[in-house]
Parts: sequence; C-alpha cells; structure tokens
Amino acid sequence: MTAGHIYTCFRSMGWSINIPDFWQPLRDLKSKKFFAKNDAGEYEINHIGLDYVQKLGKNGAV
Repeated sequence: MTAGHIYTCFRSMGWSINIPDFWQPLRDLKSKKFFAKNDAGEYEINHIGLDYVQKLGKNGAV
C-alpha cells in the first residue's frame, strides 16, 4: 500500500483530500507495528494488524 492508495480511498469515499501528508497514516500504523515496509518501499499489513482488525470486527466496531 502506498500514499496513492490512501489518496484514492479518500477520493472514493468523498472525504477531504486537503491533507498535507498522505504517508502519515501509514507511518502511524507502522509505529504501532500493524504494518511493515517491504523492499519496494510499500507498506503491508502484518499478522499483528490482521489480528487487530479481526478483533474490531468481533466487537462490531468495523
């Protein structure tokens, strides 16, 4: 996943795209250890992030 993917998601949802740094959410998730960065410089969700998403779904939060 790249900042371009985040930008596209925001546009698709009709959310404001007046954000100075679309990389920031990816860096934040990486610092929480939910994402890792691959050799191509793209972010990938890892097993910790997947587990967190599954727990959110069980609580009806997603």
